[in-house]
Amino acid sequence: MAHRIIELELNSNETIQLNLDEITNPPSNGMDGEGVMMLLQEAKPQAWWKWSAIATEFARKGLKQEAEEIAKEAVTVLQPAQAASAHSLLALLRLDSARHAPKMLLSDARADQLPPQPTKGALVDQATEFVNAGQAAIVTDPEVSESVNTLFYLTKGIYQMARFSWVGAEKDFDIVLAKHSSNVIALMGKARILYARKQYREALKGFQECLTLNPKMLPDPRIGIGLCYWQLEHRERALAAWKRAEQVHPDSWYPGLLIGIHMMNISKDPKVPGQQRQDAFLDGVNRLTQAWRESGLNNASAATAMSDVFLLKGQLNKALKAAERTIQHADTLSVAVNGRLRAARVAHTEGNYDAALVHYRTAAEEPSHPLLADIGLAQMHA
Repeated sequence: MAHRIIELELNSNETIQLNLDEITNPPSNGMDGEGVMMLLQEAKPQAWWKWSAIATEFARKGLKQEAEEIAKEAVTVLQPAQAASAHSLLALLRLDSARHAPKMLLSDARADQLPPQPTKGALVDQATEFVNAGQAAIVTDPEVSESVNTLFYLTKGIYQMARFSWVGAEKDFDIVLAKHSSNVIALMGKARILYARKQYREALKGFQECLTLNPKMLPDPRIGIGLCYWQLEHRERALAAWKRAEQVHPDSWYPGLLIGIHMMNISKDPKVPGQQRQDAFLDGVNRLTQAWRESGLNNASAATAMSDVFLLKGQLNKALKAAERTIQHADTLSVAVNGRLRAARVAHTEGNYDAALVHYRTAAEEPSHPLLADIGLAQMHA
């Protein structure tokens, strides 16, 4: 396809074609970061979108270090108005790393001792530098192109969401939508903000609009549609949305996680016939196990679900490891509390009452003050 071919004019006036499909992980045919960087440095000044396309392709293939090096080189050679695109990419690379990073590191972890590494907050803070640099370029250079401007405000909106700054993110997405009313990234961002505000009906409409505009987009709007239906008590519609997402994107593990959680809920419902409950349990366990593995073992929701599965199987050490992974990767207090309660349950079952007490007390001190934490504490003092 033509848009997968980048033409570079070298200082020798020779023109070469760089096929993005030949960028592979692991690299081959000399198309590693160093080789491509040499080509870019030997070429005459290139349009910003060529730098962006090449760096993005490395990132898409999982070669983030190479992508970052190319983006940083672009900052040094592009005019400020165009360099904002490279700042945006550098910010997005940090934010992508933040998505997979732990929120915090447990100093007293018994089963899930993570190695020293940047936390989610530290990586988001690192993205701040690039967002500010992009903002400075946008403000000071009146000749910034509309494409660069759009990329920057989309990036800034995503950055604001990573900081849970819904008002700021909404403003950035509105700047994009004022000129590009069908931009699905901005529309998806606004739908997610509405969901975070518990405005589920309005969020549902937003996700449905994204789906209409781009039925194959990722992240899949059907996930959000299903979550809205779930909150609105339309469980069968939610399940249908997630199953369709699974069909359209079979390589995505998230629909399987949500369906697995739904199946586990069915297996606990006394109103459901026994055989159906058993079938739901087996299906749920299989789906959750696969989602847990494919998620890279760093998704807090998957970790919470797997902790329950391991507890049911009596695999206490695995249950504790998943619970501690939940605590360390949780984005919200409610999810972290779920991890604390499961870690407490494991410790309580083991007879490790000191550890159980720590987790129960920590959970009970949170603003949500879960009833299960009070029950656990009462049992400890019985």
